[in-house]
Amino acid sequence: MVRTERQILYDVAAVSVAVAVGAVTLWGSPTPVVRQHHGATAVVLLALAVSLWWRRRAPLATVWLTVTATGLATAVEVAVPGTILRTGADLNAVPWLPPTAPFAAYAALAFANRARAAVPPVAVLIGLSAVPWAQSGALGSRNLAFTASAALLGTYVATAERERHMIAERALAEQRSRLATEMHDVVSHRVSLIVLQAGALEVTATDEATRKAAEEVRANGWQALAELREVVRLLHAPSHGEEGGVVERPDARVPAPDLAELVAASESVGVRVDLVQDGQPIHTSPVIGRTAYRIVQEALTNVRKHAHGAQARVHVRYRPDGLRLTIDNTASPNPGDPGLSDAGGGHGLEGLRRRITLVGGTIHTGPRPDGGFRVDAALPASPERPR
Repeated sequence: MVRTERQILYDVAAVSVAVAVGAVTLWGSPTPVVRQHHGATAVVLLALAVSLWWRRRAPLATVWLTVTATGLATAVEVAVPGTILRTGADLNAVPWLPPTAPFAAYAALAFANRARAAVPPVAVLIGLSAVPWAQSGALGSRNLAFTASAALLGTYVATAERERHMIAERALAEQRSRLATEMHDVVSHRVSLIVLQAGALEVTATDEATRKAAEEVRANGWQALAELREVVRLLHAPSHGEEGGVVERPDARVPAPDLAELVAASESVGVRVDLVQDGQPIHTSPVIGRTAYRIVQEALTNVRKHAHGAQARVHVRYRPDGLRLTIDNTASPNPGDPGLSDAGGGHGLEGLRRRITLVGGTIHTGPRPDGGFRVDAALPASPERPR
């Protein structure tokens, strides 16, 4: 956790105030308590005050340290009088709660990541605020007021911070939704034109090769539009509460993609690819199937671009709850073609990473010890809504 200059200033102030209050408590009161305490008390109070420096990074440890020191001091003195205080000390004049107590209670409730975990130590600290044997109850009332007020303030600060984060997340979700809509409008317009032009070319073409190419362009265009709609729906889902966040029905299932054609396409241009499949092929949602297809497609494309002459291996492991894809390639025996390597801008894997994250999967990429490269991705059978 990186603290800002203001936070550092506040932490220094907290330590300084705790030290000053401890000094006044021991040596500056009208009836000096230092005559009743052993010298080790000042050392303990100083150590507790210094611990406030870590109250943001370790709020629970700070409050438990204060609770432990207070509880042990109280228990030891009750069990063995004269251990903590000098013999004949006036218990009514002894401030058992250290000056760090209000700061620790505040920090635990304001800064702890788990609010529930902060409640027990703060409750114990508030319980220790009142000296059980105090006749007048003045010290107990004062300590209780300070500690309880600090705890309430910490709760308020934590609640306000959570509200601020919720507002910021809501604003971010709305911005993402607007960007998604804009992306869909711009891209779908252009792709739709390509699809229509490809359809017209397919009708008017005079030779079979041109018609076939136009048909493929049109089919790829329709698939791109479908995938664009799915991605936009996933981006919209967190802010609009749409169940599942995908276009198809939640129960829609299709067979796992056939990767043999990708392997054949790579081998046709000189890249040897071994396809290994473990387990029984499962049915997945359409978006998961297309994502799996794109992972293998992108990985093999990168092998052709960046590792000319290398051998590749596609390992697919089917599980009841999803599938895992591992694509490895050996080191390239030949220098790559700079023009081919630079084509595409280098955004393929990053785009895949975003797409896989949107559907609830994971991906890890990186070089292998032998100089090759690995793409390792895990996908669920159905897309999960982003959290």
